[in-house]
Amino acid sequence: MIYVRADGNSRIGMGHVMRCLAISKELVSMGEQVTFIVADNGAVDLIEKSGHKCYVLGTEFTEMEAELPKLLQILPENTKVLIDSYFVTEFYLKKIKETRTVFYMDDLDAVPYPVDCVINGNVYGGDIEYNVPMVLGGCKYAPLRREYVDARSKVNPKHIL
Repeated sequence: MIYVRADGNSRIGMGHVMRCLAISKELVSMGEQVTFIVADNGAVDLIEKSGHKCYVLGTEFTEMEAELPKLLQILPENTKVLIDSYFVTEFYLKKIKETRTVFYMDDLDAVPYPVDCVINGNVYGGDIEYNVPMVLGGCKYAPLRREYVDARSKVNPKHIL
């Protein structure tokens, strides 16, 4: 079982949830079970329509340290969790990592990340020197949905300068 902690709603959009859904689809194809954990109801329908169980913490997504007591009750010890949020803190990640394997989706390089693995699929993701055991960085780690993996861009000649 792999748990995913990500949020999507009308205030922050669905980007974090969408990239985690892309990853979860691949994990399921490899035989893993994936369960999502969200702060509010904003993305529950989308997640459940994708076939995943979803826990709602009933918390404010911008105040992640405040959710720790509820989150730690849901997350079994000795399990894996993928976290995708701009609102994490070093303390938050440390508390979860005490008894769990933590993967963190990053594109800000904002705080020290006491995690087991950082995933940064941006073009510059492989150039950041994270102080973590494993880094999956660069475009080859961009979490694309399958419908975009083999897509080719088409350039309209009228738009070429």
